[in-house]
Amino acid sequence: MPSSKSIKKRKDENLLLHSFPFSSLPPEIQLLILNRLSQHDLTNCARLNKEWNRMCTPLVWKTLNITKTHQRQRFLSPFVQKALKRNASHVSELHILFFSVLKSALVTSPISGDRYALCEDLQKLNVLGELDRKNRDSLNSHNFCPSAENDLLILIQNNTQLRSFSMQLNIPIMPRLVIENMPNLQDLYLSMHPIPLVKLVLDRLPECIRKIRLGTLRYDDEEVDPALIERLDSVPRPRPRHHRALESLRLDNYLYRQEEYLLLPFLLTCNSKISLYQNRQAIDCFRNNTVRAALSRLGISLRTLASVDLPSSIPTKDLVIADTICLSQDWTILGLDQCYNAGLLTVSAICSHSDHLQEIVLAGCSALGSKELQRILCSAKHLRVFRAISDCEESDAIDPYLGAAEIIAGPEWASRSLERFICKIEVPRHDSQVDPSTVKIGWNSPSIEQCWDVQRKVFQELAKQIRLRALWLCRDNVSMQPRTRDRWVPSNWYSLEMTLRSGLHRLSVLKDLETLKVSRLNHHIGTAELSWMHAAWPKLKRVEGVDFSEPGIAVLIDAHRSQLEKTTNL
Repeated sequence: MPSSKSIKKRKDENLLLHSFPFSSLPPEIQLLILNRLSQHDLTNCARLNKEWNRMCTPLVWKTLNITKTHQRQRFLSPFVQKALKRNASHVSELHILFFSVLKSALVTSPISGDRYALCEDLQKLNVLGELDRKNRDSLNSHNFCPSAENDLLILIQNNTQLRSFSMQLNIPIMPRLVIENMPNLQDLYLSMHPIPLVKLVLDRLPECIRKIRLGTLRYDDEEVDPALIERLDSVPRPRPRHHRALESLRLDNYLYRQEEYLLLPFLLTCNSKISLYQNRQAIDCFRNNTVRAALSRLGISLRTLASVDLPSSIPTKDLVIADTICLSQDWTILGLDQCYNAGLLTVSAICSHSDHLQEIVLAGCSALGSKELQRILCSAKHLRVFRAISDCEESDAIDPYLGAAEIIAGPEWASRSLERFICKIEVPRHDSQVDPSTVKIGWNSPSIEQCWDVQRKVFQELAKQIRLRALWLCRDNVSMQPRTRDRWVPSNWYSLEMTLRSGLHRLSVLKDLETLKVSRLNHHIGTAELSWMHAAWPKLKRVEGVDFSEPGIAVLIDAHRSQLEKTTNL
């Protein structure tokens, strides 16, 4: 027997359905809700009744994605083929990978004998290619016969309203398909085609084109049919076009130093500000002075750089990194992590191109010293994120560090715009000859007092960064590095101490600080420091580096659990 709670819940659900039925919603809202359902849920909804079938059937058939073997088998079944003839008018997006699917999308007129496409309202067509030559039904360049070319031509000729076309397959008739049969094309993606054929297409694209993406292109003149090029060249060229609607251009692979030959004529027809996807191929375009001038005329400049976008020479030399940085004055993000050959030339290039720089990553740049880091911090006036510590715990890279002498020497050690400072600050330790395991925080000696005096000055300089939201002063994996001739000490032994007696209280002005990470340091946060942080930093949510061995620290953390989302120990 159902419980009283289940009966009440069922009554509430029935009341909600009767008081606010789905049919009472406006058609636009109904369509928005149905568009969020999966294909399986739409199919089930279409089986409810005639009204739901009328609403859901167009959405069920809106997209046909036949790119898997099991999808092909189900699509070619008599039941689905019969349903396709009834609902082909609803198909607006088609993804195909098989000859049999392409052939089944066409029918022959019993009267005239002409072939035509079942789907005559396509908006998007994606023709995929497969490198497997054994599967004779898969679309690939090696078994693409003339009859298949004719089937694809008929399908496109019956859908001149196509707005998006993608072809990842090299066939000779590709330029003819695009140039002669797609006057309304807005989105184009080409891959696996020879560069001369792609150039033919770019020179004759319609003015309504909005997005262009070029994948892996081939530099094989032997694959280009001379008769095809002669035929296309014989066609009278249209008047000079201006692609004012172009929004984005993306290059996904190497262009064999053919950027000027392939892109320059097309770029000269564009007179609007377009976006260029930032990757290694885009950087290669800027190495050509002529192409760079054309891109600059369109308002395109390099803004982000990652270490993977640098030339693939191993190792990447200091001069190569500097030359890459000098390609643009508008860098906002420079990710130079693991560039262990970055040196003085790279530092000079960064400093002279840092007018718009907001984020820089120098983790693993072991050739950079403390003075070089301080020079970069001073030159980047709008810098918000500075990271010189690897985020991978298992990385063996040696990270650069910022010395206390560079922080307290001059009036300004960094710009006041920093929000995330992730870098080790190294302070002098005159007691390095003493075994670190025996040294305690309260151990009193002139060298310790002198070290604390230096740290208080460092904290005073850090307090000037009132916008700081994240402060990370160490790595998780502690490496061992020599500091004396015959002894090894932990590298984090020379890090800044987060203790009240060393000057931590001078950071009370950092009211926006949310994250503090000082784990793996030789000196850990105790009860007094954690209580002070809770009172001084109201936005603090995460602390790493708490000494849980100290009595009372666990009770204190539980008391402030509502504020601290994460608190960890070593």
